Amino acid sequence: MPYCFISLGSNIAPEENCQLMLLALRSLSPNLAISRIIRTEPVGIASSNHFLNGVVRLQTRQRPAELKKALIAIELRLGRDRDDPHSKVKDRVADLDILFCLPEDASTVPAALLPHESYVRPLLLELLDALGYQVEAAQQEPPAGHPLQFGGQTIGLAPLNLRHDESEQP
Repeated sequence: MPYCFISLGSNIAPEENCQLMLLALRSLSPNLAISRIIRTEPVGIASSNHFLNGVVRLQTRQRPAELKKALIAIELRLGRDRDDPHSKVKDRVADLDILFCLPEDASTVPAALLPHESYVRPLLLELLDALGYQVEAAQQEPPAGHPLQFGGQTIGLAPLNLRHDESEQP
């Protein structure tokens, strides 16, 4: 099964909505790897609300188009209005985007797959390094992590594997 790398972000009740996005992603794949979570200034929108951003790796049988539909469904459940013609330049309750997918046996990530945005690239590079991937790009030191409580543990300070026991309550 391939691994997909997904960026997540929120600037409306971001702590709560990042936790809810992670719960929803864990329902798609019980074993997630998550980057540190960082607080960032809005980019491309006029807002004083800071974002929390992170990157998640999940394993899925879904094709990218099916996974994208599942991510949009999560955004809609959390209250994102994708029908608003100005939604790209407004605050976001939830923003989930597929960065890329890799075959399960991949060990190298080509530079062409890496995003350039400063709010995601250093997080992705750090996560890829922590997962043992060889990356054709210079490592960038990410900003300090933002702690979040999730599943009874503190996440967000460094890359972490989140394994979900099916008998565990979220």
